[in-house]
Amino acid sequence: MGDRTVEVDFSPSKVVDAKPGDAVILAVELIDTRVGVVSGPVSDVDAATGTVTVTTARGPWPVTFLRDTVSDVRRGDQALLRLDLVDLGPARDPLAPPR
Repeated sequence: MGDRTVEVDFSPSKVVDAKPGDAVILAVELIDTRVGVVSGPVSDVDAATGTVTVTTARGPWPVTFLRDTVSDVRRGDQALLRLDLVDLGPARDPLAPPR
C-alpha cells in the first residue's frame, strides 16, 4: 500500500499477543457496492450452536456459523455481514416429483 496509513480496530482478543515491531499481514477486501452489507454490534454469542446475534438498524439478526468459527467473537464486537445473491437455478414446484 506504499506510504498510506490504514487505521484498523481489532477486538482485544485478536491483539493480546501483538507487540510493537511485530510483522503482521492485513487482508483487505474491496467490497462490491452491488452486494449488500449489514453491520452492527454483536449482542449475543452462542458457542454451542454457532449462532451470533447482530443488532442491526432493523432489529436483532441471528446468524448461524460453524461452531468453531465463533470462538473469538464477543459481545460488543462490531460485525460486518456481507450478503450476496446466489443463483440456485429456476424455481421448482414443491409438489413436483423429484427429477
